[in-house]
Amino acid sequence: MRFPWNRTLGEFWFDLFLVASGLMVIFLNRWTSSWGPYFFPPYDMNPDQMPRVPHYLLATSQAIALLPLSIVIGVCLFLSRFQATNLSRGILKGVLLILGIRYFIWRTSVTLNFTNATSSIFSIILYASEIIAFLSFLLYTVQSISTTTDKRTLQADGFAEQVGTTYNPTVDVLVPTHNEDIAIVRRTIIGCQAMEYVNKTVYILNDGYDKDELTKSEQRDRDLQKMAEELNCKYIYYTENEYKKKASNLNHALTKTQGELVIVMDADFIPFSNFLTRTIGFFDPDFFDLDWRRKPIDLVQTPQHFYNPDYHCRNLGLEGTLPNDMEHFYHLLQPNRDMHNGVICCGSSYVVRRSALDRVNGFYPKCCVEDFQTSLRLLCQGSKIVFLNEILSMGESPRTYSEFINQRLRWLQGNVQAYFCGKEIPIWSKLNFFQLSFLISQGLHCLQSIVRIVFLLSPFISLFTGISPVLAPWQSVCFFFLPFWVLLVVTYGWAAEYRVSYLWNEIYEVGLCFPAFCMLFKLIWQWNPFSKVNTNVTLKQQQIDRRQYNWEHLWPLWGLLVSTVGLGLIRVIGGQTGAWQKLGDNTPALIFWMIYNTIILVVAILSGIDQIETRTEGGDRFPLNIQCSLTPDDASNYSIPAQTSNLSEGGACLLLDGPRDFPKGERLTLNISGENDLSTDDIFSIQANVIDYERSTTSCETKLRVKFIDEITTPQRRSLVQRLYSQKYDFHQPKPPTTIDSTLAVLKSIVLLQPLMTADQRNLSESSTTGGSAG
Repeated sequence: MRFPWNRTLGEFWFDLFLVASGLMVIFLNRWTSSWGPYFFPPYDMNPDQMPRVPHYLLATSQAIALLPLSIVIGVCLFLSRFQATNLSRGILKGVLLILGIRYFIWRTSVTLNFTNATSSIFSIILYASEIIAFLSFLLYTVQSISTTTDKRTLQADGFAEQVGTTYNPTVDVLVPTHNEDIAIVRRTIIGCQAMEYVNKTVYILNDGYDKDELTKSEQRDRDLQKMAEELNCKYIYYTENEYKKKASNLNHALTKTQGELVIVMDADFIPFSNFLTRTIGFFDPDFFDLDWRRKPIDLVQTPQHFYNPDYHCRNLGLEGTLPNDMEHFYHLLQPNRDMHNGVICCGSSYVVRRSALDRVNGFYPKCCVEDFQTSLRLLCQGSKIVFLNEILSMGESPRTYSEFINQRLRWLQGNVQAYFCGKEIPIWSKLNFFQLSFLISQGLHCLQSIVRIVFLLSPFISLFTGISPVLAPWQSVCFFFLPFWVLLVVTYGWAAEYRVSYLWNEIYEVGLCFPAFCMLFKLIWQWNPFSKVNTNVTLKQQQIDRRQYNWEHLWPLWGLLVSTVGLGLIRVIGGQTGAWQKLGDNTPALIFWMIYNTIILVVAILSGIDQIETRTEGGDRFPLNIQCSLTPDDASNYSIPAQTSNLSEGGACLLLDGPRDFPKGERLTLNISGENDLSTDDIFSIQANVIDYERSTTSCETKLRVKFIDEITTPQRRSLVQRLYSQKYDFHQPKPPTTIDSTLAVLKSIVLLQPLMTADQRNLSESSTTGGSAG
């Protein structure tokens, strides 16, 4: 990414570093023996703060200042015992709104620093950022009270029996692909064909044509055609997609298909076998949502769920501990939007009525993403969009920090573009009040990178310059701010049934804030949100053969961390030892703020250091416990009973009773049952080679690791994919961690420093041993 004055992102940050170095020289030159390290003398910047303390805190004990906080902490300790329902969320969020408004009135009335021009500018910038954050908080708090989750599930139950019998529409399943690995596309096609519905047609949509790499494009075309013939699905090749936009690929497919309903399933998503039986009943002409003027439903969106841990969990060694960052959006915000017909399409795992697409001339092609804008066009036309809050598919989330940044920057630009589509998407004149409130909330969220950077820089700037942007002693902070903040932190996770954590959300936003700020800066500088800044498709199934530190994105965080900690230690130690005077009455609050930012910065940096991961066609391993048996090649007359500990498309880890020896490389036949019963007819056999084995020292058990041979047949591949991806297991939705668990996970990641302490050679050895198979 390059800036308008032809500077790369790295060169821009280097220039910024030179400016900061110049300011540091001036800073050191102004260092005095009495006041210590300040850019400005504090007595010129900050007035006497004591009159700003409420009168009832002046003459009373410290217990009064801590009373509201104590009450809030007491409530929070018992909160996990209560279920989050529409009623309970409404009550608690009402209390949260009162505390929030109480805090903001205090913040506005007595804490701003207008001593002189310099302090005024600093104080107003921070206050303006807080206004954005507070408006976002108000909208989010009100919008996230009620959901339609239970209602939609009951409706799906009621119409599931009619699907395929009394209601049998034609369905086109579109799988758009752009240079994804053939193995990923094959997995998706097999999953789509395994859906329990007969009247469907599956299409591969290839827009991988590249005139600069014609030979590669032609080879990919031949490979996909061959796979389509092998799997008995349809194939559409689009060679005129100049900007490689998914919308153009889909619109081209609409001209080649005729199904009444259209399903879009990204090439890295696999639907469960019951996807269609749970969704297309909403399109039955006999079904109307009585809460919406008996309008027919035009689109049903389902959550996007992911079978692999996202980048920060994997890098920090917290796989299975924390939910994906998108859980909050899909399992709380989308059902909230559904209360007021404000659901947005999310690009995959949804069903849409073809006639509705015809009314809006297909998928919207002018933005770098098509889903959000297409759903807005439908809403502007008066369509009804619903959200079925059931996990009915699985996909692959970005495996590296850089790909996470790439994906979110593309989403950010697409969200910004939606507000500049003029007459084609007349959101301001066609949407109702509630729908507009969701758009305003999403627009404010696009500015979060600016707000986040201001919050990160403010304590550092305060220490550096000597200016207090918030004139408030610690008593006032404890009385007004901390009760609101603590309840916000705890409620944030509780209201979403702990599918999200406030602290981990902060870490995500900090990891993204500087790249997102650069994106917004360039869009503003060029005054063209449709400029091509970042439209690359997120890479899938990546191999990482060495640790990646991602300096291009992380070094601003490193610089801020080192500067904040260094300056903070100098300032605090000097103040405590009497070498120079303290900053003022708000020093405790400033130190708390600085420590909090430091913790978030450390975890954000550690999570951005990508660890080694060698991936092959074997794919991810799943903890499936399935009865099976082993038949050695030299002994076809008997079999060894076993059970899978985990399973992938490339291999398995097996548990066998008793001590056994297996020569490395030995060839054997693995017979896997479809259920936990070998007497069923749903058994398939596959050839495998022994990788290694180990005997348990505590139990009479042998753990055997095997890798499947390369010549897996299409029926075998279908059986594997259907067992791994086409049905929901308990491990797909582990119990979410509470607020305390999430906080402990943050501290654990700092204490262990796993991204830095894990040996590269050990990681590489373990990855190559499993070879993409189970282990």
